[in-house]
Amino acid sequence: MAVKFVAAAAAAVVLVLGAAAGTSWWAGGRFEQQLQAAARRDLGEPGLRLENVVVHRGLLSSTADAVLDVPAGVYPVGIPLHFTTSQGMALDGSVLRVRVRMGDLADTPLRSVLAAVNDTQDPFLLRMRFGWSGRLNRVSLDLTPIHAQLAQGRVRVAWEGMRMRMRVRGFYDKGGSADGTLHWAPVDIDAAAPVDAHMRIGAVDETFTQNGRQTNAQSTFSMTMGPTSANAQGRALRIDSVRASGSMALHRAETGFGDNPSGLPVGRTRLKDLDVKVVMSQPAAGELDMTADADAPLPSQPLARPGMSPAQLQQADQALLARIRGSVQLRSSASLLQSLPAPTLTRLLQAGYILRQGNDVVSRIVFDGGHLTVNGHMLGS
Repeated sequence: MAVKFVAAAAAAVVLVLGAAAGTSWWAGGRFEQQLQAAARRDLGEPGLRLENVVVHRGLLSSTADAVLDVPAGVYPVGIPLHFTTSQGMALDGSVLRVRVRMGDLADTPLRSVLAAVNDTQDPFLLRMRFGWSGRLNRVSLDLTPIHAQLAQGRVRVAWEGMRMRMRVRGFYDKGGSADGTLHWAPVDIDAAAPVDAHMRIGAVDETFTQNGRQTNAQSTFSMTMGPTSANAQGRALRIDSVRASGSMALHRAETGFGDNPSGLPVGRTRLKDLDVKVVMSQPAAGELDMTADADAPLPSQPLARPGMSPAQLQQADQALLARIRGSVQLRSSASLLQSLPAPTLTRLLQAGYILRQGNDVVSRIVFDGGHLTVNGHMLGS
C-alpha cells in the first residue's frame, strides 16, 4: 500500500511539474508572439512602433530587447527597451509577468540628457501581468524622480516622479474598462537672480473607475523681483520691487474615456488668490496692488457642431460665458495716475470706474452671468 501511495504521489508531482513547465513554455511563446506582432504595426499612433526586436525565450523566464521609435518631427527618437519575464502560474492568477526598463543607452543621444537629470539613467519601470486568456489584466508604471540645474545653476528643477496602478478588464474599444489610480508629482522650479521665483506646477491625482475617472490638479507660483530700471519713450521708469503669487486648480469628472467616450467631462477650473504688488519710485512714487480670482466650468457640450448656424454658435458661446465667474480688485496710489490726462481721470471718477480712498484709488471689476461691471456699474452703461 505504501509503495502504491508513493508511486501515485510521484506521478502527481510529475504531472503538476509537467503542467507547470508547459504553462511556462506557453507563456514564453505568447510573450514572443506579442512582441513580434507589435513590431509589425503602429502602436496606437502613426509612426510609433517597435523595431529591432530580439527575443531570447526560456522555460521559466525570457528576455528581449527592442527599440521604440517615437515620431518627433524631422528627427524621430529611438528609445531602447529591455524586457524580462517571469513565466508560469502565480498566486495572483497571472501566467506571464513582464518588466520593461530602459535598455542600453551607450549609442543614443539620450544618455547625456539622462545623465544630467537622473543619476540612475533608468527613468521608468513598466510592469504588466497577463492572465490565462493572454490579455493584459494589470499594469503599473513608475517614472523616477528628476533633479536638474539649468542656466549655470540659476534654475533648479525637481520632480518626484509619477506612479500609476491599473486593473484592466478588456480593451476600451471593445467595451472594456479599467480602474486604478495615477499620481503625478508636482514639478518644482526655483530660480535665482535676476528674478527670485518658485513654481509648483501640475500636481495631478486621477482616480479611474469602471464608469469613468475623476481628476484633481493644482499648480502654484510665487515670485519676487528686485529693483529694475528702464527708459520708456524718454521717461525714466524705476520699479523697486515686484511680488506675485497665485494658484490654479482643476476638478474634472468624466464618464467614459478618451478612446471610448460615453459622456463629456464636467468640472471646473479655478484661478485662486492671485496677488500682485508693484512698488515704484519713478516716474512717480507709489504702490499698485491687484488681487484676482476666477471660476470657469468645463464645457458640458461641444461649443461647435457640424451644421450649426452663426446664431447658434453665438448662443453656445454666450451660454458658456454666462457660467464664468471672476473678479479683480485694484488699488493704486493716486500719485501713479498723475501721468493720465486730467480729462480722462475726471471722466473715470465721474463714471464711478475708480473711487478715491484716502491717498489711493480703487476699482473692483466683476464678470458674472456674462456681464462686466466696474464698482457695480455696468461697463458701457
